[in-house]
Amino acid sequence: MSLDQHPIYLVVQDSIVVADDIAETIREFSENAEVTLCRSLEEARDVLARISRVDFAVLPRLSDAEELMRQLAQSRTRIIVTSDGAPDAEVGPVFLPLPFTGDMLKDAIRRAGQS
Repeated sequence: MSLDQHPIYLVVQDSIVVADDIAETIREFSENAEVTLCRSLEEARDVLARISRVDFAVLPRLSDAEELMRQLAQSRTRIIVTSDGAPDAEVGPVFLPLPFTGDMLKDAIRRAGQS
């Protein structure tokens, strides 16, 4: 991402309330961010087929998300994985435990940006 481009975020979350909270926190962190919310992995795959880049992705830790995470990682997308379980080295570079606060999400975005 060059300095003149706005960051593009993809958020996959089936709860619209949680997704809206995540989007609001991202916009607080980066006012010029473009945030796309998807309710399912299938919807996220459809979105990825239509857009040229994603800088950050916030995804749930699901076994059927592995292919999507590989696709995002190949395009150098920084991945934040949410889960109520223990971190796993194979899920992505940044782990965000559930439940999380806005400050925890902002910290995860910072860490993902450094990876």
